[in-house]
Amino acid sequence: MKRILIYCVVAAMVAAVSCDDRTLDEEMVPSASGRYRIELKGDPNAPGTRITEAEDASAGLKTSWVPGEMINVMYFKDGTASLAELTSPSGDDVFSGEVESGEDVQAFRTSDLYCMSSSDRIHTRVSGTDAECTVDFSGQDGSLGNVAAYELMYVKGKASEKLHFEHMTSVMKLTFSGLSGTEVSAVHLTFTPSDNLSGQAMFASQAVYTFGPGGTQVVPDDDIFYDMPETHLPVSGGKATVYLVIPARGKLTGELSVSLTCGSHTYRRYVKLAGKSFKACNVVARGETLTDDDLVPDIGDYVYSDGSWGPLAYHEDKWPQAVIFSNYTSPEDRAAGYKHGYAMALRDAAWPTAWAPESEVSENPDYPETENVFETLSESAPLMMMENLAGLTTCTILNGIYLSDYAQGNYYGFPGFTLTGARAAIPCAMRYGKEDWVFAYGNTENISAFEAPQGTSGWFLPSVGQWYLCLANLAGIDPNDL
Repeated sequence: MKRILIYCVVAAMVAAVSCDDRTLDEEMVPSASGRYRIELKGDPNAPGTRITEAEDASAGLKTSWVPGEMINVMYFKDGTASLAELTSPSGDDVFSGEVESGEDVQAFRTSDLYCMSSSDRIHTRVSGTDAECTVDFSGQDGSLGNVAAYELMYVKGKASEKLHFEHMTSVMKLTFSGLSGTEVSAVHLTFTPSDNLSGQAMFASQAVYTFGPGGTQVVPDDDIFYDMPETHLPVSGGKATVYLVIPARGKLTGELSVSLTCGSHTYRRYVKLAGKSFKACNVVARGETLTDDDLVPDIGDYVYSDGSWGPLAYHEDKWPQAVIFSNYTSPEDRAAGYKHGYAMALRDAAWPTAWAPESEVSENPDYPETENVFETLSESAPLMMMENLAGLTTCTILNGIYLSDYAQGNYYGFPGFTLTGARAAIPCAMRYGKEDWVFAYGNTENISAFEAPQGTSGWFLPSVGQWYLCLANLAGIDPNDL
C-alpha cells in the first residue's frame, strides 16, 4: 500500500514561516487577525496523477499535492475536540492554518492528531470526541481527473511523528474496447449480488467515516445503481476508460451490468464477479471488448412491428407498437434469448379486467408459484425489485396451470374457444392483438398493428420489478430511492 510520508511541525507566526533560530514558544504570538498560525510540512509522493493503473496492493494509489489542497485536523484541548483547516496554496509540501489561541497551538503540538483530506465532496465535522467525515460519492463523471475530489485520505499521529496518510476508498477502473465514436456520453452501472440476503452492495451515494480515540468506523449507503448520465470520456483507438470511486468493499459475488452510450450506439455488458474485493488504496481494473452483440436500445426508443427499434424520426415508415423502458434484462430472460430489454405496449390491452374470475380467486387466493414480495419488503427494496423481473415466466406458468380458459375468446365464445363467460388479466394480456382480442373490441383494423413485434417474447403482464424499472427509467425517479 502506497502511503504519503509527512512530518508535522507547528508554529505561531506573525506572517510567513520563520527561518531564524527562535523557539516555537517565543513565536507564539497572534497574527494581525488575532489568530495563531499552525503549520504542517509534508513530503508527499513524486508528482503525478493520484492513481496508478494497476490492481495489485503494492501499487495501489499514489498522491501528489495540488494547489489549494486542504486537510482537516482534529486535535484535543483539555479533553475537548477541535477542528482546524489547513491549506497548501501552492500545492507544495507546506500546509498552514490558524487557531484561536496559543493554548490551541500547544494542544495541536501535544495531542493526538486525526488528519483527513478535504474537498467539495469530502466534509468533516466534530461529533463529541470523533471526527465525522462524510464523502459524497454522487456526481462522478468517470474521468481520471475526477478521482481526486472523492479520494479520502486519513492518518492518526502526533505532530512530532512522521505521519503516513492512508487511502480509505477504492477505485474501479473499467476499460472498454471495440467502440465506434469519439466520446462516451453516458454510463449506467448496476450490481446485483447473487444472494439477495447477503447484504452485499458495490455503490454508495455517500459514506460516513468516523475517526477518533475509539477507532475507525465506516458506514456507507448500499446502492444497487450508479448513473453517470452526462459524461465526456474520450475514445482513442476504439478504447475508453471509466473510473469510479467507491467505498472499500469486501468480497462481492454477483453480476455487474454496465451500459454505456458512445455516439449513436448504446452497449450493455454483463460482468460476473466471484469473491471480488475492492480494497482501500487499490485500483481494481477490468477490461472488456464490446461487439455488435452487446448493442441494446436506448431507453425511450420505440419497438416496431418488424422487431426493429429506434426513435420515431428514424422510422417514419414503420408502425410503433411499444416503448423501451429498460435495456437490462434478468439472467433468466437472457438465457431464453431475450437480452435487448423490456418494452411496454403503446395501447391498453383491455378495459378493466379482473385478475381472475371470482371462483378462481376463492379457490387460489394466493398462487403458490409466485412470491409475495410485499411480505418482506424493506430497505432492500431496490435489490428485491431487481430480483423480481420474471413477468414473462410468471404469466406463462400461471396461464398454463390456472388461467388459460379465461381469454377474450372464452369470454365471448369466439370460434375455437370454449365459452366460459369469464376472463382474466393474464390470458387477455398474453393474447393482446390476436384474433379473439380484435373480435372482443369489435375492431376491424389490421391485427398486425397490435400483435407482439417480430422476434420478441410476446406480450405479458409486467412483474413488480419491471414496473419499478419503468418508473425509474421513464419517469426519471432515482431507483435507489424508490
